[in-house]
Parts: sequence; structure tokens; C-alpha cells
Amino acid sequence: MADPAEVKAKLRSAFRDFRVDGVPASGANEPVKPEVRAGIDALIDLASQATVTKAVATKAQLSTIPSPEVGDSARVTSDPLGDVPNGNGVWSWSGSAWTWVGPWVDPGIQTQIDYGKAADQGVNSTAFSEAMLISSSGNAVAHANFRTSGFLKVEGGVAYVHAGGLTGTAWNAWYDANQVFISAFRGSGAGTDLEASTHTSPSNARFVRVSTSLPALPGAYFRPVEGRLSVDQVKRIAEQHPPSLPASAVQYDGGSVAAALTQQEGQILALQEQVSDLVNELDIQADASRPLFILTSEFTKSYLTAAPVETISIVARDSAAAFTVASGKGGKLSAGGAVVVHDATADRYHSYGIKSVVGDVITVHGELPATCTTCETMHEVNNGQHLGRHGYRGLADYIVSRAQKYAYRKDKRIFAYHPPACTSIAIGNPNVYDRHDTAVLRLSVTALNGASGGGFVPGTTNLVRECSTSEADRGSGAVPLGQIMPRFYSVQDAVAGRGIQFPIVSSGLDGFVQIAVGAARVSHSSGQITEGRVRLEVLADGLMLHDQTYDAGVVNLLNVDFKGAESLLVRMTLVDNIPTSARLTTSTPTRNRRIRRRLDCSKTAT
Repeated sequence: MADPAEVKAKLRSAFRDFRVDGVPASGANEPVKPEVRAGIDALIDLASQATVTKAVATKAQLSTIPSPEVGDSARVTSDPLGDVPNGNGVWSWSGSAWTWVGPWVDPGIQTQIDYGKAADQGVNSTAFSEAMLISSSGNAVAHANFRTSGFLKVEGGVAYVHAGGLTGTAWNAWYDANQVFISAFRGSGAGTDLEASTHTSPSNARFVRVSTSLPALPGAYFRPVEGRLSVDQVKRIAEQHPPSLPASAVQYDGGSVAAALTQQEGQILALQEQVSDLVNELDIQADASRPLFILTSEFTKSYLTAAPVETISIVARDSAAAFTVASGKGGKLSAGGAVVVHDATADRYHSYGIKSVVGDVITVHGELPATCTTCETMHEVNNGQHLGRHGYRGLADYIVSRAQKYAYRKDKRIFAYHPPACTSIAIGNPNVYDRHDTAVLRLSVTALNGASGGGFVPGTTNLVRECSTSEADRGSGAVPLGQIMPRFYSVQDAVAGRGIQFPIVSSGLDGFVQIAVGAARVSHSSGQITEGRVRLEVLADGLMLHDQTYDAGVVNLLNVDFKGAESLLVRMTLVDNIPTSARLTTSTPTRNRRIRRRLDCSKTAT
């Protein structure tokens, strides 16, 4: 079996530099490279060192290793002789004595390490390891009196110091990234004595080979000028200590990065606006075959009308929610009905649910405009299907002023709770199922704080406790009065905090949630009315988007925007410890038609 030296010799021959070993004129012998040879040496040395099982300070302490077997190896680390043969290094047990095998790190490996350092702290005399010189044309020529390095990595346009002795035909040479010769250089001296000289590498230089005479070898070196950091060193420093700078302090294209980002952000936003306009125009053109849907019930509110429509003068705006009409005209309006108020200053018509009528003082749900001129009932007659004059004008105002993103198409919905297509299957089960196939779960609902169905609401004699989807159309007021909310999720109870919540998967999209919610005024127990309030909360990824409490007697249609949310949570709860009939429907999260801004420019450069 061959010993390590023999294996090395064979591998070195197989991977020699030239077709004829030591004869440059014979041409390159691919893939021979000093680095490849050094790597193979490393594998051999590592293989020979893999059997090392012990480490001692001195070779004298090798005798303390108990019962070594033939072939066992040990490492000497701090022998007085140092890193020389029969000193530090690897020792092997022959069966009768410990014999020195070699250094712990082979000189060939150390040379490879030195090659990698060339562009940083430089190399010393160990890198000048090959018996040859470099000619003025960059060729390596065998010569017993000179020593030459392999290809050392350098940077273009950098000053380096070469120390060595060169004379006659001996030179140093620069090479490009493909190790093609660029130019030769050496100091001004003509002898073999040690001389240090400074040379700047060509801008395209990426490698160098340096030579020295044997007399000058002990002091030979090649390194960058004192105090200069290489690119590799700067990279390592930046990796270990990442800089954190204000974007305004980083220069870019004659200005700061912050200014450049701001300019680019403006350009992107302008482009987004143009694309949005184009998308919206295409949407409008497609509306003829795929119309938009706008819930007009938010405006029309109630079918109840006390008398045929009549334009009534408003003599005073008493508060944000009350006004006084002309004497004797209060009887033309009904609590639970709807009124349309004209704001002559803005020439706009607004609709309100009527909370109460006391003489000629009308109190409404919502906030009145600053100027109230006239009003009319919503419909022309009680239970009529045609609006009055104010009603039609107000409906036109409502549709035209409606934010386009809140008009939706069915194909844009990402989720819909549509009560007429849903049912609840058992008391105590708050979930919502498909009306036609009760095995299909439509909405996973969580009952909160003991909300449930069955029995009567505390404090009543005939108001049924509910926590389920309604099975029939019902209004929000004392039936048949009030604003209609046909089919909904109903929570009827008298304990504050009871209610429901359900999640909606929004998958990181932008859009809005459209919800109709209200607390109905329902007759119970010999003429009493439910007056409890309802609270609605909408959260996106745990963050509150909407949290509002609503009085009894009116349906509130809400559009809650969300942006980039992975999931939404809708929660409806009772506010008061009195009989309450809370109702919710039309939960329709919809993708916004308008392109949303998603750019987030960091203010810190790293």
C-alpha cells in the first residue's frame, strides 16, 4: 500500500502545470492549478490526520499515552523545538516507538492560505515556493536560483509593495481575471539583494505572480501599501457591523437616497392613478352587462308614511338630531317612518329614520345638515312603492355621491352572508348552514358570554331568546312599523355583552366590509318595546377598524375599509341589561375596484 508521500507524488504529477513537467514551452496542462494541488494535498493530510486520537504538549509526553496500537497517531502541540521535523506535528506509533509523520498543517496548505490573503494583508516568503522566474512577457521559466509565487489575487488600481531580489530576465507580472498577461514590473535595482519597491496594479489586473532571487528569499513579501483596506476587508467589516444611516445621508445620482425614493414614489403613485382611472373606465364600460350593486335601502329606510306626501317647511333646527316643522304639520310624519330633509344651501337631500314625533318637533336617527329648509315623507303614500319628490331627488343624490368603491359587482365579493339562503339547525348551535343542504356550513359563529336560544328573554313574558339566523322577514321597529331588515342573524336577550362573532378570510386583499346592523324596537309583554342598544366591532388581524354603539329603531348600513388584512372578525354584542333585539345582515367583504397604494419606502438605508 502506497504511503502518503507516494500518493502525493502521483497526484502532483497528474495535475502538473505543464504537459512536460517543468517545461513551460510545452504548454499548459489543464486543469493544473496551484490551488487544485494544494487542495488535494489538504485531502491527503486530512485523511492522514483523521486517525489522531490524542494530543500532548511535548514529544516527551508521548510516552504517557497508554497502550498505543500500531498506526495510532497523536499530535504534539508545544514542543521546545517548535514547528520543525521531530517537533510539533503528527506522530505515529510503529509498534515500538513514536515517529514523526509531518506538520499539523502542510506547507502546501499554508501556501494556499497565503494565496487567499494576497489582496488583504499580503504574503511572505512562503508564497515564493516554485523554482522558476517570471519573464518580461509573463511566462514562468524554470530556474534553480529563483523562487516564484502562484497566481495571487489583487485589485486593479491599487498600490502594492514587492520585496525581493530581481535581476537579468527575472520580473514580476500582472494578469487579468482570466490570468492573461497584462504587463511586467520590478524595482529599479539590478541585483539579487533584497529591495522593496511600490507598484500600482493596472485597472484590469486581478492576479499577480511575484519572484525573488534565492539570496533575498528570507525577506521577500508582497502586500498592499501600509494602512490600506482591501475590498474584501471592507465587505467583512460591513457584514459584521452593518451601517445604519439616514436615507438623506446616502448619496445617489447627485442627490440623496431619500429624495430619489420620494421622486420614485411620486412617479409610481401617478402611474397607479392612471392605471386606476383606466380600470375604472373599463368597469364603467362593462356595467351594461355586469351592473354594479348599490344598496338603496340605506337611503329609503322605511315604507311607513302617516299621510300623503306634502312638502313641509322646517322652521328651526333645534339640535343635530331634532328640528321643528311648521305649526300643525308634525302629524304628517310618523315615528318609525322616514323623512327626507332638503339642505337649500348645498342643494342636497338627506334621509333619516324618525325616532319620535312630539307635536311639531321631529327627532331623527343621525346628524342633520347645518341648514334644514323643507322636508317630506319618503314615500308618496303609506305602504307605497313610489317615492315622493324629495325622495327621488335624494335617491339621485345618494347614488351619484356614493363612493364608487362601495358599489360592487357580485364577481368581486370574497365572502357573503346572505340570510335568505341560510338556516340554523338546532337551538344551542350558533353556526349558519345552507338552507337547501344543511350539511354545508356557511358561517362558523361563536356565541359570546352565554348567548343562546330557547325560552324567554329575562324580564319578558313572550320575547323568545334567540341566537340564530332568522327564518322569516322582520323589520327593525315595532312590526309593521320601522325600517325593514329582511332576514338576519338575531340575538335577543337582556344581558349586556352577550352576542356573536365570526371570522372572514380576506387573504391579504384590500377592500371593504358592508354590514347592516340594528337594534329593533319589538313589541313584547303587553305593549312594552325593546329599547336596548347594539354594539358592532370589526377587527382586521386583531386591530380594531370599527367600534360603534347604535340606538334601537334604525338599521345602520356601514362600509368598513380594510387593507392587506389576512383575516377579519365581525362581532355584535348587546350594550344594555334590558331586553334587546340585535340584528345583523349583508356582511359582504368586497375587493376594492381601485388600485391601492402598497409602496412603503424605508427611511433608513442599510
